[in-house]
Amino acid sequence: MSPLVLLVCVGVVAVGADLAGVTVTDGDCLCVVGTGVNARDRPSGACSAREKELACELLRNPKIGLARVHPSGKTDNAYAYNNLRDMCNGLKASRSSYSCSECATGAPGGTVCLSEKVLEYLATLAQKYDDVYVTELAGACHSCSSLHYSGKAVDLRIPGTRAQRQGYLDTCKT
Repeated sequence: MSPLVLLVCVGVVAVGADLAGVTVTDGDCLCVVGTGVNARDRPSGACSAREKELACELLRNPKIGLARVHPSGKTDNAYAYNNLRDMCNGLKASRSSYSCSECATGAPGGTVCLSEKVLEYLATLAQKYDDVYVTELAGACHSCSSLHYSGKAVDLRIPGTRAQRQGYLDTCKT
């Protein structure tokens, strides 16, 4: 298996990632949508009808694989599969609440609506590719200001070919 790199899409700018002096080569992609780093829930109410609809479509899509575990091995309800299942059932997605080296105070816990833009990004990837694998949405422990906690980021397992990796980035930028 060829080494893969962590690719980051921030808004419309694509960059390689070097986190804390360690070059990431595990094949995950982080696609960040939006500019806020606030990790708070929406003030009240349910997620939008469109967010719910997209979550249901993604959950049923055979081209999309959804993690049912965290890379850390921690157990909670905030796995990628559970995030989409809960949103499809009219609930908000769960966030993890454990600490890690990236955020000593810990992930915030609670719930959040997954961004329509992130959900649309995943739907677009599934239209273009036969095998899209989501490792994290709102769950796991990331940097304390991670956009995962506001439902605006997704971690993906990136396919092995350079063209596919570039395709994921190009799709994120549009």
